[in-house]
Amino acid sequence: MHQRNERRGFDEILYQQHVQRINNMKSTLDNHNKPKLKPIPKYALENEQRNRAIHLQNAELLQRLAKIKSSIQTTNHVSVLRQLRLKQQLYDLQRELKENKLTKANAELSAALEKCKPSICFEKFEKDFRKSRALMKNMSLYPEYL
Repeated sequence: MHQRNERRGFDEILYQQHVQRINNMKSTLDNHNKPKLKPIPKYALENEQRNRAIHLQNAELLQRLAKIKSSIQTTNHVSVLRQLRLKQQLYDLQRELKENKLTKANAELSAALEKCKPSICFEKFEKDFRKSRALMKNMSLYPEYL
């Protein structure tokens, strides 16, 4: 081990402890399968949002992979086909996400339209119409027979 002149005494001990911690450190990647939770109807919206976030993260990862793949110059025909397949999967995933978003927005709009009350009362409209026709009939020089 190469010793540096400026590390002596306590600094040397701290450096040795640091090197020992680095050497004994375990990997920080979490690649263990987590148990799947049963979807609870009460939390359906949260689960859907979580799944949508996962899909978006997967799409971003696929985009990054496609960018990395496209930056590597390959002459192998098979890798070009894999690259095209990866881009096609990415495009399909983005299209599916857009379709799901539009479908959800359409469903929300439809539900809002079904819930809203009509702004014009039919009976009041008819009553006002009859009243205005009567006034017009009385006001005209030559009354109409309506």
